[in-house]
Amino acid sequence: MFDESLERMIWRVLSRFADLSDARPAVSPAVPYALADGVFQHALIRQVADDEGAAGWLIENIRLVLPSLLAAGGAGRQHADVSPAKN
Repeated sequence: MFDESLERMIWRVLSRFADLSDARPAVSPAVPYALADGVFQHALIRQVADDEGAAGWLIENIRLVLPSLLAAGGAGRQHADVSPAKN
């Protein structure tokens, strides 16, 4: 249940990013959740290991990953026929 809540939150972030980018998500809601979870976990491991650059690394890599999850085309909110509740 907690994972579903996080998946919906990440989907809202990606959907808003797509709107602002005049694009649409190119993947199902499970994909950005899995990617964000993995990137976050890696940053957390670095932080626990006293890596002072962990937070910056997390921000940088999320910023790099987000655009790769979009499809061009100015569709705005007319993204793929997927919703977090269905996955």
